[in-house]
Amino acid sequence: MHPWLENSCAVIGTMVNRKIHAEQLTRDHKINDQAISELKSKHPDDPNIVSRTIGDAYLKRPEFMLHESFPKFKKVPKPCTSGVPSAEPEMFTRVLTENDKFLIFASVGLWEFLSNEQAAEIVQKNPRNGVAKRLLNSALAEAANRRNVTYMDIQAAALGHDNMSRRSFHDDISVIVLFLAKKLFLRRRVHNLFIACI
Repeated sequence: MHPWLENSCAVIGTMVNRKIHAEQLTRDHKINDQAISELKSKHPDDPNIVSRTIGDAYLKRPEFMLHESFPKFKKVPKPCTSGVPSAEPEMFTRVLTENDKFLIFASVGLWEFLSNEQAAEIVQKNPRNGVAKRLLNSALAEAANRRNVTYMDIQAAALGHDNMSRRSFHDDISVIVLFLAKKLFLRRRVHNLFIACI
């Protein structure tokens, strides 16, 4: 996906020797040198490469680029011989165990300010009710600390993209915490339970 979702990830909290352990289940989608080289070799004449996208069928296959029935939000400068972004999601699976306690799904804004381990500790040490909001507030507090402003300054900042907007302090933050019930493991054999992350 393009930068807005580049670092969204899923982390599973697993109890190991009475201590919570955080395991990242997804691969970071930061553009690294290898990914840049690979994309540039596929599209040498395009300086604005998008690697994955939802929608935008006209960018994914040459036959759609040429067909007028597909809406185009941006002009494709010349017919391409191959699709620009991939429509294929990356999928990861992992077998669940009785020691797995929760999953944290969050966007780049959270992971910019909290490590996987910090987020897992916050979830483990606090009541379930409202724990996603607690993660959000912890990330905002760290954003304020890094910018030498107060938490209230960030809360009071206007939406938008100028120098003193919320966006200048932090990226969008979305968080979902899913707790894994022991009943799942009692009803089914553990080796039949798995999660898939896209």
